[in-house]
Amino acid sequence: GLTASIGETSMSARMLQERLMEVGYFHGEATGFFGPQTQQSLERFVRDMGLSEPSDNVTIKTEAYILAAADIPLDEEEIPYIRESSSASDVREMQRLLRFFGYYRGRTNGLYDEALRSAILAYQIDHGLVADSSDAGAGHVGPLTRRSLAVDKRRHSVSLRADKMLLSHTLSEALAERGELVTTYLTPGQTGQEVTRLQEQLADAGFFPVEEINGVYGPLTTESVLAYQHDRGIITSD
Repeated sequence: GLTASIGETSMSARMLQERLMEVGYFHGEATGFFGPQTQQSLERFVRDMGLSEPSDNVTIKTEAYILAAADIPLDEEEIPYIRESSSASDVREMQRLLRFFGYYRGRTNGLYDEALRSAILAYQIDHGLVADSSDAGAGHVGPLTRRSLAVDKRRHSVSLRADKMLLSHTLSEALAERGELVTTYLTPGQTGQEVTRLQEQLADAGFFPVEEINGVYGPLTTESVLAYQHDRGIITSD
């Protein structure tokens, strides 16, 4: 795993450096020594992900976020440029995105109107991209606003994936206490023997239909994991 601490030299610290390098936060040589450069890189990652975890060691939560971030690249191409001449499909996509972030409350009509312009402006002001409506680019989605939206969208996706990984890890710990060991992080979309083992354990506990055991972590496995966690008091909400 990546659970290393400041001052240590270990394979875990090397793996941490390699993972942070993979997600764009570590730019030195992966030496395996958890020194100031590694701590600074980890601190930036923790801050950018909106976490309150320490930077002098890697917690289970931080590890889940790093692993999730490695699976979800920053894709600015997903975010359209927006101005008066933008296509209706691009405008609708921006309306949906800004509604998700809590800035747009109008209809998804594909029209660049005052409601959308005001929503873009409010987002830009909140993120320090413009000072007011008189600034260049205010109310339009140009390169800087596009990148900020891409970062926010990725952060949300990383958070969702990391939370699912943490839920699976919690389940693994609970099963391990009962002598029913699942040895790795398991997340939706994975396949293989570890998933089969998880499904068998859930089936033994009465939470998964035996005839559906197939080694594929799909919607049914996800529902069964959540049902198990609720029943055992591991979580109280989805």
